[in-house]
Amino acid sequence: MPRERSVVFLLLAIVTVGMPVLLTGQTTRALTITVDSLTDDFSDDGKCSLREAIQNANDTSDGQPREDCSAGDPAGEDTITFSVQGVIVLSGQLPPIVDDLVLVGGNDITLDGDDGRILSVEAGASLTVEELAFQHGQAAAGGAIHVASGAMVVNSSQFMNNRADHGGAIDVADGDLSVSNSVFTGNEALGPGGAITIAEGSLRISGSTFTENVGGEGQGAGAIYAMNAPVTINGGEFNGNSVGPGGAGGAIIVEAALAIQGTGFHGNSAVSGGAIFVIEGPGVQISGASFSNNEATFYAGGAITALVPLQVTGSTFHDNSAPQGGAIAHDLATASVSTSVFTGNTATTLGGAAYLGTPEGATTVFRRNTYSENKAKNGGAVYAVQGSVHLLESTFSVNSAITGGAIYNTGTIEVLNSTISGNEGGGLLNEGDATVRHATFADNASVGVAGILNTPSASLSIANTAIATGEFGVNCELNGTVNGPPGSNLSDDGSCDVPAFVKVEALLLGPLANNGGPTFTHLPATGSPVIDAGNLGTCLSDDQRGEPRPTNAGCDIGAVEVEEVPFVPAGDLFLPNLAAQVDHP
Repeated sequence: MPRERSVVFLLLAIVTVGMPVLLTGQTTRALTITVDSLTDDFSDDGKCSLREAIQNANDTSDGQPREDCSAGDPAGEDTITFSVQGVIVLSGQLPPIVDDLVLVGGNDITLDGDDGRILSVEAGASLTVEELAFQHGQAAAGGAIHVASGAMVVNSSQFMNNRADHGGAIDVADGDLSVSNSVFTGNEALGPGGAITIAEGSLRISGSTFTENVGGEGQGAGAIYAMNAPVTINGGEFNGNSVGPGGAGGAIIVEAALAIQGTGFHGNSAVSGGAIFVIEGPGVQISGASFSNNEATFYAGGAITALVPLQVTGSTFHDNSAPQGGAIAHDLATASVSTSVFTGNTATTLGGAAYLGTPEGATTVFRRNTYSENKAKNGGAVYAVQGSVHLLESTFSVNSAITGGAIYNTGTIEVLNSTISGNEGGGLLNEGDATVRHATFADNASVGVAGILNTPSASLSIANTAIATGEFGVNCELNGTVNGPPGSNLSDDGSCDVPAFVKVEALLLGPLANNGGPTFTHLPATGSPVIDAGNLGTCLSDDQRGEPRPTNAGCDIGAVEVEEVPFVPAGDLFLPNLAAQVDHP
């Protein structure tokens, strides 16, 4: 770790005109050693090689065992720079870093390991690399760099085609690693961590790109594997990372806390967790991220598989795929996903956008999301298995499945203030316990599949919900237990034949459109029977858009509360005397 340095002033001088300043004390030096040779040797030829420069930087006696290079600081941090440009092909690993060192390449130097490790950092030391490239390093742990115990900083550097048993480019046994504005491309591990492995410590990454790194067969983590080390990632991208057969986490595996903000994950693949796989730790927090074309080839979670608490906000999931949970597969913990968009994700079996295995006693909340054009065999958008799942203020449109075109529930689910529109294979299939309040179902029925299907063993509580039929099928197939305030729901066909429903000729809903709020809705037209027809006892305080309910005497049925302008006869209009308000000369 970097040793602490201080400046101690033993005498404070009072400065006046003509009075000298007297300061006594000592400061720590920071010396610079300049490499002026691309050779890799100890040749006493008057040229300073990198190998010689590191030996001087490491020296704790006089700092200059090699006279070809300037002296280092025996007691402090040294900086090595380069006055030459090109590739330094190493004949073997460079001397281990045993003191605090900064390597600055100026974007002109590439260190080629020639199939050997390039650098190692010993316990208690620190290493900063800036504007350097590392290629063709190879070792058991950390093909380019291994950190035994200490701190390492990587700025504006490149790691290309390095190999290791684990940590293809960098392996940290115990320490803090910070990476910024750097590129990791084509690195590979036989085990986990195609680019980086960290066992203990912490990992911070910002503005960096990881492309086509590969984790080992049966292992995983195409780019990053972190064990007991929290990981923070800001910005940057993970593109085309993968693992060998049987491996999980196409880009990342974390067994600690994971926080991601504004990062893109595109085209990563693994058997489970095409981009991210988190199996242990306090939880995952993701904000403003984008996931596209990631794939879980055998199990679940085209983009993310998480077995820990999961929180996602303001993110997009597009064209990800998996057997279960085309975008997200979540199990064994609580989850919260909000203000996010799921489009074109695919599951060959369950949950085109999300597979939710919420455990008993835990709660999953998906709020203010958009699900569009996702598809699966069952649960075109969401498949909820168990636990307590809440789908709030969201829009499900043009999703498709054989059954449960939008939502398939076998656990306990609550659908509030949501729009389910134009889904193929029905809107909601319930095999468990479902509560529906202030939802709008429109055009979800398919041939042989109702818009809402409640199976014989299921229980459905429904209130203030509107159901409009489509070209095919019927609105309801209500078996099992169905309850709700009498007449609190409207259907434009006679298939919802229970006391909670009233049949009307037409609901008079507008097209699915941006009517305010974060998601699209169907706005009731003037004269729609849904207006002021809801049950006040089950009236929610806001609608899907966040507008308050009720706005008039009654609560509107469906996801949208309409503020109607009352009709005022012409004789009752108040018209101000505009002429009286004009100043005349």
